[in-house]
Amino acid sequence: MSGWTKGFFCLGVFLAVLYAGAQYGMPYFKYYRFRSDASDIVKFPGYSADDIKAKIVEKAAEDGVTLDPGDVSVQPDGQHFDAQAAWSEEVNLFGRYRRQLNFAFDVNAEGSN
Repeated sequence: MSGWTKGFFCLGVFLAVLYAGAQYGMPYFKYYRFRSDASDIVKFPGYSADDIKAKIVEKAAEDGVTLDPGDVSVQPDGQHFDAQAAWSEEVNLFGRYRRQLNFAFDVNAEGSN
């Protein structure tokens, strides 16, 4: 290969890897951000389970997570609440490779899992 061809090939491979990393990385970034936000929500006393659930669903929309209210469960845990949520996101690479990523968490006032 000549210098130009090799350079363009390496640049193409680099850009493809960068694109794939961004496509896979964004759902995980949203997951960690949303899990942290949900953990903060369940720590505040004075809300009912329905209020906590509504706030979690609202925060999911703000964080870009597609979450159905039926996929969120909130139970009392002493003075605080324990919340679980599960959802899926599809990653589509170049219109040819599709992968379903499944996310779930269980957060409470003492810490998150």
